[in-house]
Amino acid sequence: MMRAILLSFIISITLSACLNEPQLPPLTNDYSLNDRIPLSLLEEASISQENIHIAFAEVKEESRCPIAWQCLWEGEAEVELTVKKGDFIEKIRLKYDGGNCTECGNTAAAFGYKIKLEQLSPFPDETFYAQKPLDFNAYKIVITVINDNDKIYL
Repeated sequence: MMRAILLSFIISITLSACLNEPQLPPLTNDYSLNDRIPLSLLEEASISQENIHIAFAEVKEESRCPIAWQCLWEGEAEVELTVKKGDFIEKIRLKYDGGNCTECGNTAAAFGYKIKLEQLSPFPDETFYAQKPLDFNAYKIVITVINDNDKIYL
C-alpha cells in the first residue's frame, strides 16, 4: 500500500514538472517531428511543438575508408548531438557506417524521442586524413526525430 502511494506521488510530481516545463524559444530553423532536419557543425534547430532544441555539437570519430583506398575495414564516423528539453540537456552519440550500406546511420534515444542519423557528409577523400588536425567544419548531418511511444521516461 505504501509503495503504491509513493509511486503515485512520484508520478504526479513528474507529470506536474513536465506541465510546468520552461518553454524554449522557437529558432529560425524550426521543424516538426518526422521532418528531415539538416544541420551543419555547431548549428542548432528546434522542434517547438515538442519544446526541443537539437545541436550538432561535435564529430567524435572519423575513420571511414576513402573510396580510392583499399581498407580492411570500411570504418565509421561518430557525431555528438546536444538535445535540450526545457531546462534539461542530454548528449547523445550517433554512428554512421562507411562503405556501401543502405541504412548507414543508427538511432539513439533522448527524452522519449528517437533520433536517427540519416546522412553524414562529406565522405572523406584520399586527402582528408593528411590534414593535421582534421577539419570537420564542412560536416553536415541530416537527422529525423520521432516520438518513441513505446517507452516511458521518468
